[in-house]
Amino acid sequence: MISELVMSHSIEAASQILKWEVIGIAVSIALIIVFWKRNLLKRPANKYYNWAVKLYIPMILVVGFIFFGKIGVIKFAHKTLTKENEAAVDMIYKNSLGRVLGSADDEKSLIRYAEKIGTTVKTVEEGMDNLVYYITFNSDSTSNFVEKTVAAQMAGYFWKTKGKEIVYSSVYYLLAMALEKAHLPVDVEKEFTYENFKLGVEKLKDLDAKEFEDGIKNTIGGKTQKFIDSKMNTMFYMTLLTWLLIVLIPVIEYWAYKMFFEKKLLAQTNPKDNMIQ
Repeated sequence: MISELVMSHSIEAASQILKWEVIGIAVSIALIIVFWKRNLLKRPANKYYNWAVKLYIPMILVVGFIFFGKIGVIKFAHKTLTKENEAAVDMIYKNSLGRVLGSADDEKSLIRYAEKIGTTVKTVEEGMDNLVYYITFNSDSTSNFVEKTVAAQMAGYFWKTKGKEIVYSSVYYLLAMALEKAHLPVDVEKEFTYENFKLGVEKLKDLDAKEFEDGIKNTIGGKTQKFIDSKMNTMFYMTLLTWLLIVLIPVIEYWAYKMFFEKKLLAQTNPKDNMIQ
């Protein structure tokens, strides 16, 4: 999906990537200067070794260019996915809960179904599972996200990976609204009794359709945005950590040189002086 985002927004993506690559080069140059001043790029004990470690300079530059370029891609994708999230949420709602949240007069609506099971189920868990199954069963999960747009692909991916969680959260939101309207506000995800459930499903018919549509979309959007943020931030920090581990190689190698190799190399380079000592 990220590669398609970059291709479909090539100019904007290129600008963002180039900005981060410039930052990467600037950071790399600053690191090289610090390393040079700290003598981390010098091995006076052996001239060939001393020449070889200078290869760290182009390595640091190339690694900075590549990895900060990747960070640019990630930042661009994060920004674009956030922009497309609202459209993706609209698709998820329209093709799942939007298909069943009809009026109380509609026999196929979730409200009518909820009223029926409210008198038959014995536990909150059973009632919630029935409502979630009803919504999922009536969702258009085969053809709803076939459009070749970023939002459609996002919606399809969210539904596939987080569909059940999204539906559960939406049902909890509906019942919380119904209880609030009945002047019995309760945190339904923490303290939700069987009596609360029965009263909630009875009061669903009193909700305004526009109110619960906007509220459910906000609930879904919160879940999907949290998912986007989590994935993109993980990719960002993993890329940054990988870059950091690579650019620390000269530091680690310098430490090993000072601890284990410097005296041996000096002894090999100046054997006579070593014998006199």
